[in-house]
Amino acid sequence: MTDCGANHVPPIPELWYQGAQQRHVGSDGRRPPHIISVVVKVMARLYYGTSGSHVCVDSALDHHHHHHPCRVPSSCSDSASTFNYSSSSSSTTTTTTMNPRMYQELFDLRSLVVTLILKSPARNARALTVVMMQALLLVNRIVTQCESHSIQGLPPSLKSPRALFLACLTVAEACLMDTQTSTRAWSKVVASLTAGEIARLKNGVLSHLDYRVHVSGDEFDWWCKVVAEWMPLV
Repeated sequence: MTDCGANHVPPIPELWYQGAQQRHVGSDGRRPPHIISVVVKVMARLYYGTSGSHVCVDSALDHHHHHHPCRVPSSCSDSASTFNYSSSSSSTTTTTTMNPRMYQELFDLRSLVVTLILKSPARNARALTVVMMQALLLVNRIVTQCESHSIQGLPPSLKSPRALFLACLTVAEACLMDTQTSTRAWSKVVASLTAGEIARLKNGVLSHLDYRVHVSGDEFDWWCKVVAEWMPLV
């Protein structure tokens, strides 16, 4: 995977780098600061229309991952049930409530982003961040083009945050990079899906974009500003 195409878009706002410690993945690839939190929070905003009540969604995922690294037990799948997590700071304690289905879907999404970062150690961190931001922009296009600005018009195969984000990611990567990653290569990164399944996700997302997938520099810059405004709200 090359990162030449990422040089044609505006710089990513410094917001993503303020107060964040650089972490390394592999020998020379830097992990993009905050990008995991950005993807999870913005997808939660787009997908569920969450507001300030889920401000600690990534803290909740961290809490559960550290104490229960496995998936949500099947006995907790009742949509009427909720998980309560507390995030403590020096002065306040905030409690976040998520139903099990939402938690599981966001956990699966975050696991996908972590996998992409871990399995792409040679890719420039900025390029990977740009591709993910472009994917979020494409998700926004799809959601806002659906009836009632919701995901209800999407086919079942795209009705999970992980599936929709992955589909948009493959499209964004193909648009930005000089060399398109094959569906077989994607299936090696996302081991739970075959090349055929990834191809179907990609085709499904293209049909909702009406093949208008070009993203201009101005639109990308606008989207970064929108995400910056959303981050404190989700």
